[in-house]
Amino acid sequence: MATSRAIAAVSSLAFLVVALPPFSSLMGMARESCAISGRVVDETGKPIPFAVVNALRGQFLRAEFVAAGSAADQRGEYCLGELPLGDYLVRATARMHPPSASPLCDSCCRPTTEIETTFYRAPHAPGPASPVSVVKHGNRSSVDIQMRRVPAYCVRGEVRDITGSLVSQAAIAIEQGSWSAGVLSEGGRFLLTSLPPGAYTILVRDRPQFGRVLARPIVNVRAANVDGLVIAVGPSLQSPSPPAR
Repeated sequence: MATSRAIAAVSSLAFLVVALPPFSSLMGMARESCAISGRVVDETGKPIPFAVVNALRGQFLRAEFVAAGSAADQRGEYCLGELPLGDYLVRATARMHPPSASPLCDSCCRPTTEIETTFYRAPHAPGPASPVSVVKHGNRSSVDIQMRRVPAYCVRGEVRDITGSLVSQAAIAIEQGSWSAGVLSEGGRFLLTSLPPGAYTILVRDRPQFGRVLARPIVNVRAANVDGLVIAVGPSLQSPSPPAR
């Protein structure tokens, strides 16, 4: 009787082993659920783990609306799930260094490199990004994005009120279309680091979350650090007077 039970148990185990598909098949099944998938690599073909990949859709493909997002795994592979039919721009963003530091840091603006935000384009195709079409009963695979490392620079500045005094508390956010970061000023001064060349919008708010925007200058970062930037704000952001004793 015991022997029969043992044989039955072994037979059940054998059935389970045979019935389960191999790991590679499971991965293939998972990939089939991806509307768009591919890899994110650098100039040498090495994967860029944890790069953020977005499918963008907007009027005339101006990338105004993020329809889906995914983080690449350790192999640089990403999967964008179900998407409505249509054309998308696929964008990858990655960062190697923190976007801000103490304004007292003297070593934070030494020459360094950062990974440039990149849109998918067909292999070896020059010019702008190439749209990726999601069609009925079809998945787009091998939508690979090759990113490159470029020089990175700093923006060092201060926030002052209409009297010229430093504003001790201000929320600073910097945006460049696909990327943003925020920092609180220290005694009215701030330092934004690791910025690839480009045009950035700096937002000054009266508080970090859902604060009112008090200034919105645009700063062009080219081939050098930006030092001595002064952002003027209205009187509503002046430091409050100490309570009367």
